[in-house]
Amino acid sequence: MVLWDGETHYILNMTNFCILYWDMGCEVRRQNAIVSWKELVKMTKYLRDKGLKFNAYMFEFGNNFIFNDSIKITDPLEFYEKAKKNNLAINHHVNDNCDFIAIMDSDLFFSEEQYDMVYDHIVELENSQNKIFFTYNLMDIHEKERREILELDNIELNKEKLEELKPKYSWRHSWGAGVLGGIFIVPRKEIREMGGFNENFLTWGAEDDEAHTRIKGYAEWRPKMNQGPYHLWHPKNEKDDKYFIPVYSDEYFRVNKVEKPR
Repeated sequence: MVLWDGETHYILNMTNFCILYWDMGCEVRRQNAIVSWKELVKMTKYLRDKGLKFNAYMFEFGNNFIFNDSIKITDPLEFYEKAKKNNLAINHHVNDNCDFIAIMDSDLFFSEEQYDMVYDHIVELENSQNKIFFTYNLMDIHEKERREILELDNIELNKEKLEELKPKYSWRHSWGAGVLGGIFIVPRKEIREMGGFNENFLTWGAEDDEAHTRIKGYAEWRPKMNQGPYHLWHPKNEKDDKYFIPVYSDEYFRVNKVEKPR
């Protein structure tokens, strides 16, 4: 974790950025998480140097931990249970005193040329007269390009390659900016008041859509289209029925304790 150590009167508002990672026995996902955390630590220093009160946390779930400085959550999880993981982070005591919480998947990162944009977004949150929240779509780095930009000996990004191959990446379609998934920044008080995420969603999918619908009753939605972080390719995990069941299939509604739309 990277904690604020500046003067308490330096700025009124505090933003906490939280990455969520759980070990699935996949080396590619592990590498992605290391990159995601390293890049967030760099961004944290930059934003603090510009005057923001900004903290970064890595939340690890399960029993096989890879980060020394993470917040380790050992609650037993039978399924994927992203909703429960989100809530455990949102309601963790480290977030009790912040004004805004960002939840970000462990395969995402902002690059250096995006830091000023992130700064502007946080200032927008702080200066808004209304309660607002942001969602983002993602810039996908595909499998071949991931191999070229990632230096595996020290698990670092090759920044020159990252920039050189940018024309080959692709923005994920617009739904990525219309859910509380991937990455989102929300006011802490409001996300807690609405009860967080619905933990009846157990396998992958739809918990983010449902939460997005509810939070719009507490804060104004301002989607940030084509302004989101990079998303590193990883293999899908669709053969594990504790993780993935086709969303809205009969089996999905049998396992997940949610009502099927009429």
